[in-house]
Amino acid sequence: MSEPSNEWQAWLNSLDARGRAAAESLRARFEALGAADAGDWAKSEICEDLPHLARFMLLRSLWRGPIGGWADPDAIDVGWLVMESAEDGAPTGRALSGLHEDLLAMDPSGRDGADLWQ
Repeated sequence: MSEPSNEWQAWLNSLDARGRAAAESLRARFEALGAADAGDWAKSEICEDLPHLARFMLLRSLWRGPIGGWADPDAIDVGWLVMESAEDGAPTGRALSGLHEDLLAMDPSGRDGADLWQ
């Protein structure tokens, strides 16, 4: 068993049954979406109450779509807020802040966005 698996299991063991089920379900969702560090994403969402699943899905969709149009960072002059929503569409109150922190790391080409401003 690898070190990350040991850490994941130790953390799971610290949770009650409901928390373990939620963590395992969330990790499985991240894995199904192709997240490289599914356990880290899931643990952070649960421990910090941050909407990381919504964050991951938004970042991935940006890389698959409109990000190529943002080649000139000075052209972006907008004010907006991205919020997580519940299954019924109602806002959860959790903002997806700091997207810039993970945006380049989510580049599906593996180039970490190096080619965007060339």
